[in-house]
Amino acid sequence: MHKKAKMPVARQTAYLAAFTAGAILFSYAETYLSAAVIPIPGVRLGLANIMILSVLCAFGLKQAILVSLARTLVVSLLFSSLTSAVFSICGSLLSILVMFLLYRCKIFSLYGISVAGAMMHNIGQLLAAAVVTGSFSIFSYTPYLMLCAVITGIVIALLTNTVLTALQKIWKNERPEW
Repeated sequence: MHKKAKMPVARQTAYLAAFTAGAILFSYAETYLSAAVIPIPGVRLGLANIMILSVLCAFGLKQAILVSLARTLVVSLLFSSLTSAVFSICGSLLSILVMFLLYRCKIFSLYGISVAGAMMHNIGQLLAAAVVTGSFSIFSYTPYLMLCAVITGIVIALLTNTVLTALQKIWKNERPEW
């Protein structure tokens, strides 16, 4: 697994702002890409999770939650609705908490953590939808979502591993504070 970053607050804030901006851009791009790549209604690639999982591994739980909440609120205000924000927040928080627990136990690879996160994001959104609609029939959609979660989770882990490897190289070559 990757080491967490220990750095001055200003530098960490700058990195987290960059990750948040990246997550927002990925979310925006995904609105156009998901329908073309995955022909199942409502299923998204989860590209913003590259940024969230990278932050979780490199900085920690609190920072990942902050980046995820910031991304969700900005994307909801700019490109969708507050209703979609509720679904996204429910999925994101459950996903991040499960990924954090799996990351901490050090048994699962980044791939297992990412797939579990994708699955939990879907479960969180389904739970929110069931509460909003008052019907649990929405869970009939679960097998399709879980299959998609496995595929997208693997892709997200592959891309996240690339980001984390690049970060380690960048941080290794940074000059120490004078």
